[in-house]
Amino acid sequence: MARAADIPIQAVGAIRRLLGPLADGPVLIRARPTAAGLLRGRIDVVRAELRGVATSGLVVDEVILRGTDVHVVPGLPARLRAGSLTIGVTVLQESIDRWLGSNLLPFSVTLDEDAVRGRTSVAGLSMGEVELEVATSGGWIVLRPRSATMMGVETPAVGLFRGLLPLPRLPDGTRLDRVRHGPGRITLIFDTGPLDEPLTPSLGDRLRQRLAIGR
Repeated sequence: MARAADIPIQAVGAIRRLLGPLADGPVLIRARPTAAGLLRGRIDVVRAELRGVATSGLVVDEVILRGTDVHVVPGLPARLRAGSLTIGVTVLQESIDRWLGSNLLPFSVTLDEDAVRGRTSVAGLSMGEVELEVATSGGWIVLRPRSATMMGVETPAVGLFRGLLPLPRLPDGTRLDRVRHGPGRITLIFDTGPLDEPLTPSLGDRLRQRLAIGR
């Protein structure tokens, strides 16, 4: 039988094996244990970083998973548990540009330091700009107009520039917790709730479906 102090090592190893196939590169895992937690076979915080993750429409620059109170419960089968599990998805401007270009869409999307902005133009002449907010609707990540200008004049934003971000639909029980803006980048933080999954060969597929990445 594994000692309590060995169980956190098993948990980190299991996480690395599950996430490895998703990333275009190594999976970086940082653990923040305490002496009391190790004695109980638990890690207070585990953070896993993946880069170059392909989704259904975008190449995501960085995915960060953060689990709290992570531990493996012995048994047949053993179970991987975490008190909470969040996922941060960072998309860069160049990935947005590639997606727009490949779909020949008649507008541009700019990731600014404080907002997402959509612009339409004709023959290089700017026709309108819409400030967009990121939200969820039916599990999809959507862009909703917050304010708009047409030819430099403020106009009602209702019905303008609505669309989906090309990211997988969120699984049931997952919510968009917050959005972080930055020049040329945007990070979406999702809360997926606690984790309690049996350590079986199908765990990788179940975890990927739950996190909505790698598909």
